[in-house]
Amino acid sequence: MNNVEIDWEASFLYGRARAGVLHRDIDLGYVAKRCLGRLVYLASPYSKMCLENGEWDNVLSLSLGFEAAKWVAELSLRGVTAISPISQASMMVSAKGCGQIDPLGVSFWEGWCRPLLHACEAVIVPPIEGWDESVGVWLEVQAALDADCPVFLLREGVE
Repeated sequence: MNNVEIDWEASFLYGRARAGVLHRDIDLGYVAKRCLGRLVYLASPYSKMCLENGEWDNVLSLSLGFEAAKWVAELSLRGVTAISPISQASMMVSAKGCGQIDPLGVSFWEGWCRPLLHACEAVIVPPIEGWDESVGVWLEVQAALDADCPVFLLREGVE
């Protein structure tokens, strides 16, 4: 996964935007209208952002989960049902007795997230710090676009 090249200016993205599947720099009101009453997947950064001196940090993990949860709450107030794998995962790895879950175990988390992503009718990427450098967000967006699932990249400052 470290060899993944993230390119938010890739030509295939422009084709997906012209096809009406990728929506860039969108405000929250527009997304709420388009996703009202739908189940959506909130894609947010995690792996790189929860490291302190190269080691996983529980406090950073919980902070990232909380940040994602704030977006889930905001969307819910607008009638959108969003799920955040990061919010759930940060709590799972912090739960007492769950030491056997590797917070950075790529294959485990990809397998765990995949059914959630496939069950959703849209993907929303909030402007959480690091979203545009996140391999996980990049791969989730690509998977959604490959399945013709609408993707909304929220505009900065829409919190």
